[in-house]
Amino acid sequence: MDTTDYAYVRTEMVEEAAPPASEVGVIGWMHKNLFSSWANTLLTLVGIYLIWIVVPPIIEFAFINAVWTGDNREACLGVHGACWAYVKAYFPQFIYGRYPDPERWRVNLVFILFVVGLVPMLIPAVPFKRQNIAYMFGVFPVVAFILLTGGDFDLSGFLFGESSGPSGPSTLS
Repeated sequence: MDTTDYAYVRTEMVEEAAPPASEVGVIGWMHKNLFSSWANTLLTLVGIYLIWIVVPPIIEFAFINAVWTGDNREACLGVHGACWAYVKAYFPQFIYGRYPDPERWRVNLVFILFVVGLVPMLIPAVPFKRQNIAYMFGVFPVVAFILLTGGDFDLSGFLFGESSGPSGPSTLS
């Protein structure tokens, strides 16, 4: 008996067809991730609405109504937008606070040491993870503490106030 006698037996393969447009590309991704159920559709629509409500006022405040140039605070008076002239003038204070100018190298060095320790932890293929973790959780905090305090720190009142023992501060009556 030959297989050609049966009408339902295929003798040659059908060519591959392209996937439906609703399953691939941007439309497929949106259907799979944003509109796969009624709950996801509702959350997507609420998220789009929140973006629609929040983003335009932020853009208007930060860029359209903003003051970009000026020498002092008076340049921004009467304007209902961001004062980038103020931000430019006080940027060092935003970064360093009231840290003394000649000692700001300490803050910069602590930042560099932090980045040097953090970046290898974030890259999966970099070796010596265990040593890097020991550096970040053991060495770095001590070095940062010493650098930021100038190495001149007094721990006499650190745990128990101003007294010399665990009974508490001797100045209280």
